[in-house]
Amino acid sequence: MTSARECPVTICIPSNRPLALSKASLESAIRFAGAKGYRVVISDNSGEGVKFAHFSAAPDYVTYLDNPGLPPVANLLACLDYAATEFVLPMGDDDLVEVTAGEADFDFKALGRDVAGVRPHLEVFAVGEPVLRTHVFAIDAETAADRLYEYRNKIGGDNSLYYSYFRRSDFEELIRLVETNHPTGAGDIDWAIVYALLANGKIAYDRSTILKYDIGKWRWNEGIEASIDNIYASAGLPRQAVAFASLFRFMDSYVFAFRRTLAVSDIERIKVLYAFAIIFLGQLLHISEKQPEQFDGFEKELQILRAVLKEPDDYLVNVFEVCARIADRLKPGLHAQYIGWFAGVRSQSEAG
Repeated sequence: MTSARECPVTICIPSNRPLALSKASLESAIRFAGAKGYRVVISDNSGEGVKFAHFSAAPDYVTYLDNPGLPPVANLLACLDYAATEFVLPMGDDDLVEVTAGEADFDFKALGRDVAGVRPHLEVFAVGEPVLRTHVFAIDAETAADRLYEYRNKIGGDNSLYYSYFRRSDFEELIRLVETNHPTGAGDIDWAIVYALLANGKIAYDRSTILKYDIGKWRWNEGIEASIDNIYASAGLPRQAVAFASLFRFMDSYVFAFRRTLAVSDIERIKVLYAFAIIFLGQLLHISEKQPEQFDGFEKELQILRAVLKEPDDYLVNVFEVCARIADRLKPGLHAQYIGWFAGVRSQSEAG
């Protein structure tokens, strides 16, 4: 077994499902890590004693943490606290991972600093069905903004790039920023996290890893709608807030663009902010034109947003301000919370 210093990857699995539903996934990660010389950290917040007992005799390259009741983001951070490797692979406890037969291990040491992560050969599946789609694309545009547009054009219906190898320092920084004062609890924060990571570098492709992503409840429209409704209801937001999903993703991405681990010039940062506005707010305004009934009562606010987008200041502060005020109309107090969250992130970055 490689030492902690030599090992390039820790697989991080925040687990909540009972043993019967998570056993195959967790055991696949343990087998995979053993074959690759990687480490595994599982933080289990299920509180199921039989599950903890089942994994109590796991190999020495596995850290199994019993954290009953720990909130989801804190559960992921518990994994990251035990990851000392340069790269981490976040993984769900319903997904599967395996070695590609006949393929040499990926050489993480050969990666340049312009690479933020490495995507596995990813298969999207639903239980009882054949593979729905396969993602093998890399992201290799040279500039931060161009990588964001490249990803937008390649997504193909899901954000499964989240389940990739990422540099631990930047990934962990983003997760800690979510845990610290995020205004809504961020049930779908994975979109902003992936875009934020892409701003920091390219994504290479590892054909020696097969990750099978269980799309589960996101397979059918009914499940998607119910899941999204639950995300926003859990954040104390009204049903209409679902129509503003792109606005919330813009605000989260905007704040992430000022984190201390984002290594870009001031000019590049401005271009990144403009890209976020085009990608997320452009989508919002397009939907509002095609389905105006979803935005009933917000016509004036959307008109103001269109106006500031035509003549933004350099750092789009006025655009962020308008978005925060729209969020505040959906849930009073969000304006102050988003402004405060942003101020805290920026002050940390400036302090180094």
